[in-house]
Amino acid sequence: MIACVPGRVILFFKASVGPGPHCADSEQKSLAFIDDYWRMPVQSGDVLTSEFNCARLYSMVPAVYYVIDVWRILGPAPIIHNPVHPSIPHGFLSKSRSVRARDYPHGKEESKAGRGDGSRQWIVNMWALIWGSHKPTPGALVLPNVMFECVSP
Repeated sequence: MIACVPGRVILFFKASVGPGPHCADSEQKSLAFIDDYWRMPVQSGDVLTSEFNCARLYSMVPAVYYVIDVWRILGPAPIIHNPVHPSIPHGFLSKSRSVRARDYPHGKEESKAGRGDGSRQWIVNMWALIWGSHKPTPGALVLPNVMFECVSP
């Protein structure tokens, strides 16, 4: 099964892959070092997900990074940082261990309210997909968020 997974490219690089160092059979590959995002379950009363079809995402704590072939990247994704709750708030996740494992297998809430040490939250901005995107603010750091294909076992 092939799925589209949102993520953030941290670094593009090339690497030689072969049976040994300095081997004539080595092949040069274009790779990307990425951080992937996990989809949050839809909460009742969430207008963004129910009416505007936006998806809420979170990143793992501690961070886990992957290396993928660049050809797996499908294209840019309009993912923005959640402006209201930058990380999963304290007390947001269920107290039930099984519910937490099912709904947020890699999520972590803040240790204390407002501390900001929980999993970072993101929003897939569906308005940007429908209406186009705006130019970034000059001088702003823009990290390339992308959708890539993931083959599950």
